[in-house]
Amino acid sequence: MDNKIYQVFISSTFKDLVDERRSVAEAISKSGQIPAGMEYFPASSQQQFQYIKRIIDRCDYYVLLIAGMYGSLSTSGLSFTEEEYRYAVSKGIPVLAFLHGDLRAMPSAKVETDPERFQLLSDFRDQVSENRIVDFWTDARELPGKVAIAVTQEINVNPGRGWVRGDTQISPEVVHELASLRNENSRLKSALSQIESRPDTATSSIDRTLQLEYEPGTLLNSIGLNYGSNNALPKRQFSISIKSILEKINTELIAQRPTITIDKIIPGYDHGISSGKTKHRLTRESKEKLMFSLKAMNIVDGTIDHNGDIKNIILLEEGRKILLDIFSPQ
Repeated sequence: MDNKIYQVFISSTFKDLVDERRSVAEAISKSGQIPAGMEYFPASSQQQFQYIKRIIDRCDYYVLLIAGMYGSLSTSGLSFTEEEYRYAVSKGIPVLAFLHGDLRAMPSAKVETDPERFQLLSDFRDQVSENRIVDFWTDARELPGKVAIAVTQEINVNPGRGWVRGDTQISPEVVHELASLRNENSRLKSALSQIESRPDTATSSIDRTLQLEYEPGTLLNSIGLNYGSNNALPKRQFSISIKSILEKINTELIAQRPTITIDKIIPGYDHGISSGKTKHRLTRESKEKLMFSLKAMNIVDGTIDHNGDIKNIILLEEGRKILLDIFSPQ
């Protein structure tokens, strides 16, 4: 699962949503996926829509942003955005639609004034909303977070083909994991309700730093050492903020995985593995301190078993709101 990344097509009118498109693309990249859209198209001798269709064919998910403009018309009389949408639907690509919730509050220059074009826009919005859950936004700052979480949820519930390294094969264990994620995340099929505002203290508290301790990994066999031997290295301390912890484990939290790989927050965790060492491990005391902090902030609920593993993690509503803030541009 971790070796696969997904390509997400971003579709919308362009000139009126330049900033929104940029922030959504950044959020998708930050979540580990590949954004695709007209900004990334090279000059080509192909007809515009034929080229766009080729790009959509390679994408796993289709994100649609609709505000107050219908967009440039193609030879069919439909806007390019509507043609892209209809093509994605015809190819069975999952559509995640985000509609502006209050066109009356938008600047007049960003809303259709021609009655015929406004009617085309209204019909398009109705078509997209039919038989599909859509989400709404009025503040552009909340849009990237909404999109990033929706894409992550759709990946967990409905994994696409994705992209893997050419030298990587998908094992039966990965296939089994995908099937498990579908079952574990069935309750996430409904879109997130509109996030309510919360006191600023909740956001500022995630910048609080924890002092934690870990047992370094040791070299395997080459000089006769192994983890837990008398030659084990002394424990080491490090500092990390609650925000940095959430950024490192956000995918596992959203996926509601039964066990969280919390040791990945340790500095140099990945380097230790690749250099032939056993994995660094947080001490049990540090795991208890970490869980106490996350539970006290109402971010998660969960337990630590007798082996010191963090299990049965549940991402609480306050945790979802904090992740939205982390994904959204400042």
